[in-house]
Amino acid sequence: MAAHVANFGIAKFFTKDQRISITKTLGTTRYMTPEYGSTGLVSTMADVYSFGIMLMETLTKKKPTDDMLVEEFTMRK
Repeated sequence: MAAHVANFGIAKFFTKDQRISITKTLGTTRYMTPEYGSTGLVSTMADVYSFGIMLMETLTKKKPTDDMLVEEFTMRK
């Protein structure tokens, strides 16, 4: 298994408390925070969330939408 880093096309540097709002969805939906999907607000915490999803996929070989996750642990409604 080899790790590859890709898709820094939308990466930007922000100050600690700086936030932006955009009207166009950028990025991979599976790794987006629920807040970004509903409000369009981005913060550095989005990186932590995305990393957690990526780590979960790496360790379990499952996606957050797989049937492995049910009821209160699922991201599906």
